[in-house]
Amino acid sequence: MLIQCTQALLNKMKITKDELAPREGFEYFPNSLKAWHANIVNIDRRKAVIIMNNETRYIVVIYRPKPKDFTRMKELIKDAIITVLRMEGIREDVINRYMADAGGIMFSKTANRSMVAKMNNAVHEVEFMQEYLDESTPIQRYISIVVGRAIQNSLRDEWFIPIEKLIKCLDIYCGKDKNGDLEDVLDVDLYQLRIKINMNGFDIWRRVLVPSTYSFRHLHNITR
Repeated sequence: MLIQCTQALLNKMKITKDELAPREGFEYFPNSLKAWHANIVNIDRRKAVIIMNNETRYIVVIYRPKPKDFTRMKELIKDAIITVLRMEGIREDVINRYMADAGGIMFSKTANRSMVAKMNNAVHEVEFMQEYLDESTPIQRYISIVVGRAIQNSLRDEWFIPIEKLIKCLDIYCGKDKNGDLEDVLDVDLYQLRIKINMNGFDIWRRVLVPSTYSFRHLHNITR
């Protein structure tokens, strides 16, 4: 797995030029699905490492990393990606296959100005949704669910939603099942809720299915 870092993040991790991996070979699918761009920024005066998938522009966040965390950033990034994919309901065996095929984490420089611009846009989206950041843990479980549903524009002026593209890419990546259909990569437990509005003279209610991985804050937004 290639993590293409800004110079600021490379300096923070104390990675020298001689330790960098080649950045070529990850421009197109499926290799682009195994590459991410990363930057370190300040959000409300607190450090955050923003990691964006090259192919889908799906975002993973490591918030308020401690100085010692930069010496184990490979481990943190791996754990963060696995955690967030499971939060999205991706099957565990699919995640394991993706991580195994992607291989060990290597660091390199950013690809080009276009990718840096996309990463900067990702930072702005995280800043806009910073209320979903959890200060109690560096690996953020919830903000990716929110930001991953913000519509994006491609170079071909086509619009897409990162989580939908991620699921589609993993479907293709995992191939077809015995019936010749694309694999379903999702495995989500759902809670069924009956939400009722108290209004005199009216019986107003709605049945809602909520993924078990969602927080109460997500549930609040759904009910609104």
